[in-house]
Amino acid sequence: MSKQEHLDTLEERQFELDAEIRRREVAVKESERKSGWLTPAQATVAGALLALTSGIVGAYINARSSQVIASGNSLTSLQIEELKAKGTLELEKTRQTATAELERKKFETNLILEAIRTPSRSDAIRNLKFFVSAGFVTDEHGKIAALSEGSLPSIGQPSQQSINRAVAATGVLSTVDGEGQNSACTGVALSQQYIVSDGICAGDVGSKATFYTGKILFHMTVAERKGRLALLKADQSEAMLTYLERSSVREPLLSERVYLARASFGSAEIVTSTCSVIGYQPDEGDFHHDCDTGPGSTGAVIIAVSDNSLLGIHYARSESSGVARLLSTILPEFSETIYGTGR
Repeated sequence: MSKQEHLDTLEERQFELDAEIRRREVAVKESERKSGWLTPAQATVAGALLALTSGIVGAYINARSSQVIASGNSLTSLQIEELKAKGTLELEKTRQTATAELERKKFETNLILEAIRTPSRSDAIRNLKFFVSAGFVTDEHGKIAALSEGSLPSIGQPSQQSINRAVAATGVLSTVDGEGQNSACTGVALSQQYIVSDGICAGDVGSKATFYTGKILFHMTVAERKGRLALLKADQSEAMLTYLERSSVREPLLSERVYLARASFGSAEIVTSTCSVIGYQPDEGDFHHDCDTGPGSTGAVIIAVSDNSLLGIHYARSESSGVARLLSTILPEFSETIYGTGR
């Protein structure tokens, strides 16, 4: 190649390079135009603004999220407390209802027990039906209304409360006859100063005796005699603490359950035995029973199991039964002396 040809080739190559450079400059400017014609400084500022904006938006989103979460937690806590309050209220209502129902059942049970605590089974049924009619006892299925005399339970044993009262009012009566012979029987207090016992054991009016009850010794004097029974009065002013009320005195019923409280021979112990009325002669003023008796039991009081009524004073023993004097006929005769009235 000649020198001239070589120069021509170099010029042509330079021309091509200049054209390429211009094309690239145009492409760059076009790109800058499309991108907003941002300078590097402007791009930096734009990036900073974009970062700041992003931070603010992120912070707002985080704050809003925290607020929503806190609000949700508060609402959940409030709902939990509301449920707790409702549950406590319902539990208290249930407890009050159960307590009221239990008290109602206790009330009805006591009424039923009192209604049947009578020697007459027909009276017991009549009492029960009265309580049902008055609304004091519920009878949803009509079982009480359909009761017959044979349906009622039999009260066979006295209550411990009744036994304790009878034992506390009962004591050992000791006497000495004209020949200096000692004898002992049972006595029962009817007031703070008077006791009743077997007349033969106590002796005649004016006779002296001692009555030991509740670990206290009382000096007594026979105040009155009525047939087989005697009324004795305490000499000292000290009163007997426990005695049997005269308001619960009645006649016995054949076959009803009774119990006897008596002194034990040779000791100051008071014992009880449960039995039945096996014979009744109202005209004679006596009734017969099958209670366990023995030496020292004369003068013992006989009490009805069903209603704690005082029925009589045991004074003798026949071949097959004990014999008791009716208190319903004798006690009114003693009433004026004991209570200052003829009732």
